[in-house]
Amino acid sequence: MVGDVILFGDDIGYNSSTTNCTTTGGDGFWPPGPDCPIDKDKEAYFPVEPSPSSESCESGLGVVGYFVNGTSIFNWEDGQTYNSEGIWQNTAMFNEIHDLDLCLGHAANGEYHHHSLSSCLADQVGDTGASHSPVHGYSADGYPVHGPWFSDGVLVKSPWLTRDYTDPDSTTGCGSANERSCLLVDQYDVSQGTVTTSSVGPNTIDTISSMSGNPIAAVSGMYFEDYYYDADLLALGDEYIDQYGGHDHDSLGYHYHMPVISADDGSLTPVFPFTIGPKLYGELKDNAVTSCSAGGVGGPDGPGGALPPR
Repeated sequence: MVGDVILFGDDIGYNSSTTNCTTTGGDGFWPPGPDCPIDKDKEAYFPVEPSPSSESCESGLGVVGYFVNGTSIFNWEDGQTYNSEGIWQNTAMFNEIHDLDLCLGHAANGEYHHHSLSSCLADQVGDTGASHSPVHGYSADGYPVHGPWFSDGVLVKSPWLTRDYTDPDSTTGCGSANERSCLLVDQYDVSQGTVTTSSVGPNTIDTISSMSGNPIAAVSGMYFEDYYYDADLLALGDEYIDQYGGHDHDSLGYHYHMPVISADDGSLTPVFPFTIGPKLYGELKDNAVTSCSAGGVGGPDGPGGALPPR
């Protein structure tokens, strides 16, 4: 109930995973999946003077950075695909929304992490929206990750948009209303059109079941292939972030943001790319906490091989 005080570890009725939960005192406090956090010693190296990458470097599964409180930063994905066919890759914030705790976090392989802005961390660092967001953490390439605010009361805006499957005549749709039967040839250039795929995704009016058994509306945005990048939006104002999820302004140097949209009641909803982009802006050093295209997709039967962390 609104106004209730919940202490860390209280049993608030979650059907917690059986992995780690009963031995760490978190049974009932942590959400259903995939497991419960365990104590972890962490050591990471970040470049003092980060530099842009000269090569394309896709962010991968697992840790892609750390928040200032030691919590891990994960990117948009959870390592699963629709029907384990390697296409229609899950976005964690859509597909795991019922598996996140009060701070929009959970654990995989014992590693507690966030896939997006956490209001709890925002409170810790004093990110109130009265000015440009402070640093919430650092990406593996060394660039800082800020909260969602560009300036006093102004949120950053993401140029990543969701495809319109509803209109059969939409340039990003598949020719039939609500169908996921085609892929964009290039998510960075929609003018190249679409190509039919035999691995059809659920219709956008369907309801699917999450890994923890909860129903989820299969709306546009729940899969990575639902998104495209509109570079033209960058001309509309400095509050827009780029394809990597960051920008450079006001002598701050390049930095990432965690974009959200605001509802009429003031609540904030994370939007793609959630933490950092599908690709890293900066160069990864040999001792970085991740590597380009780390991990895989598809779960135990997909192209990623063994079930990866989400």
